[in-house]
Amino acid sequence: MKSKLQTKIVLIAPPIEDFYDTDIRHQPISLALLKASIIKYLSGLESDLKIDVVIRDYHHGYPKKTIPYPKEFLYLKKYYQERDQSPFSTFNQYYRFGADLKVIIDDLKSLNANIVGISSSFSPYHREVLELVKEIKKHFPDVITVIGGAHVTARPLQILKSEHDYVDFIIRGEGERAFVEFLKVVVNLETDTLQLKMIPNLGFRDKDKKDKKDKDSIILNPITPNFSLDEIPFANLDDLPVNKYLYQKKPLITLITSRSCPYHCSFCSIKDVFGENYRRRSVEDIFKEIKLRYQQGYLVFNFEDDNLTYNKSEFIQLCNLITNYFTIENAGSIPMHEFMAMNGVAYFNLDKEILMYMRKAFFKHLNLSLVSSNQQILKKYHRPHNLENFKRVVDEAFELGFEIVCYIIIGLPGEEISSILESIKLLTISPLLIGASIFYLNPGSAIGRETDTDLDTDTGFESRSTSLQFETSILSRNQMHTLFIAVRIINFIKGLKIDREKETKLSVLLTTKNYYADPRANIGFKILDKLFSEKKMYLYNKNTLSLRDNFCILTFSKLWNEIEFVQTQSGLKVINDLMI
Repeated sequence: MKSKLQTKIVLIAPPIEDFYDTDIRHQPISLALLKASIIKYLSGLESDLKIDVVIRDYHHGYPKKTIPYPKEFLYLKKYYQERDQSPFSTFNQYYRFGADLKVIIDDLKSLNANIVGISSSFSPYHREVLELVKEIKKHFPDVITVIGGAHVTARPLQILKSEHDYVDFIIRGEGERAFVEFLKVVVNLETDTLQLKMIPNLGFRDKDKKDKKDKDSIILNPITPNFSLDEIPFANLDDLPVNKYLYQKKPLITLITSRSCPYHCSFCSIKDVFGENYRRRSVEDIFKEIKLRYQQGYLVFNFEDDNLTYNKSEFIQLCNLITNYFTIENAGSIPMHEFMAMNGVAYFNLDKEILMYMRKAFFKHLNLSLVSSNQQILKKYHRPHNLENFKRVVDEAFELGFEIVCYIIIGLPGEEISSILESIKLLTISPLLIGASIFYLNPGSAIGRETDTDLDTDTGFESRSTSLQFETSILSRNQMHTLFIAVRIINFIKGLKIDREKETKLSVLLTTKNYYADPRANIGFKILDKLFSEKKMYLYNKNTLSLRDNFCILTFSKLWNEIEFVQTQSGLKVINDLMI
């Protein structure tokens, strides 16, 4: 490779294809951190060296486009049978979220890049990444292509197969230091295999071993420690306008205060990317960034960490700094800003004192992860758990005015359906909304590695909740599908704004004609009325009710008939006086 003293690097967040998208969660902060690190550690390396770094988010901000179901997902058509406009809808169409390949290539032509780095952070979307890299190499054969992220870390041999010769390099694990070291070599030197072997985390093919089998010709350099978190500069947002990512029409910024995790949940892959060593940024560094982002116009601050409150004293210190700063900034006015943790907060690191400080620091929503209420299942998957502590945290958070969402996993291997029903029932009688995720095998998790030890296999495409992937002898897809809809029914009741003081009966709600001005809510009441009277589940499309296929009424009745009441988000009890 020839020395290039003027180098244009384009960092890409690729499009994805799925049944739905939460694009606000995909703000490419990892690329912005990478850009900032390149500028910090390479600027001034040589007087005649010029490195220009541009971020392109080809995922967010483009209209979704309906595309055919992949052949692997054709079995889902009997579950996602047609569009449902009711409150109990699941999924229907398969979409591309993001720019078309032609749009991307046309844009890249104007950028004249020498090096293209692409994030492959989510295993189910690795095919879109490979398709994009192949297209880039087709139009720009001299461009150096590099892929990094969680999927690359979990499946490096798969990405570097000989048929993927359009992929020049991969970077496993954390990328900041590794990519900086990579650029030092490829920008300034005539590279050879020996030099490339010195770059941490790098993966590539040994061109001298082309005739050998894939695995013999692939070189995976050791993964070594990254920069310390306080050595990584604040994310460079020059290419990401303030008003591009909005939450309830307010500019949102994603903040990361720590990496890795002190726990060892075997269904999680965070340690695969960030290693065993849990690290935190200093409180001073985090608060300095918060002030900067507020001055730049951001009003919603989303902490993406799994363990935001792990260090109690440091987190309280951060909350105090936030409270004092924004109280002064908004003296005499209604605060427009908000703090949240969409990725969830570990309830076993919460207590009333922390919750009180969070409320003072403008946290309004609280996302918790229960996973399961079964102690033995959680022990099996190395998940910390204390059911009494969970109940206490929910009660205290509700009293303090938090809007609570709690997440469970439906279908953990080995968990009986009776155990899943107990988890749903517990959350049904709690003042919160239920987030239900269908279990899938994450290639980077301990379960994923145990199930599939061949790093060369094309795994991960079905690793998404929508795929109903992990059907077993004790939990069928019909049952997964039914429980997902059951949670939507429960959440519909939980979300009702009912004008009652303490409690009301479900039968009363169903017999109240046009109870809601919202037509969609009335559709929900109509479907529930038919569910209880006919013992059949319907969907609503084009002003017509149609029978929903593959809804297991027996599974639903086992859950519903044991529910005494549904507690709404506002704390009202809706007495269940209707049996199936």
